[in-house]
Amino acid sequence: MSLTPDGLRAISAGMDTTLRVWDLETGVCLRVLEGHTKNAWNVSTTYDGQRAVSASLDHTLRVWDLETGACLHVLEGTRTA
Repeated sequence: MSLTPDGLRAISAGMDTTLRVWDLETGVCLRVLEGHTKNAWNVSTTYDGQRAVSASLDHTLRVWDLETGACLHVLEGTRTA
């Protein structure tokens, strides 16, 4: 889980392959970010709170626009022994 710098939103990473953006004042899920094909296990927000980067067991990092929910970039890793 990661908090935006303003403390208003939280982004959670889930075993269901999604990330969820939460409004911390109301407890409402604002959007679901979909794109990973395996468990999303880590997420961090940028210093300005506009983007998040998630890591998944599918060996990718994804850069998300938190306002629109769009996946902006996919960085693919390689599996090591």
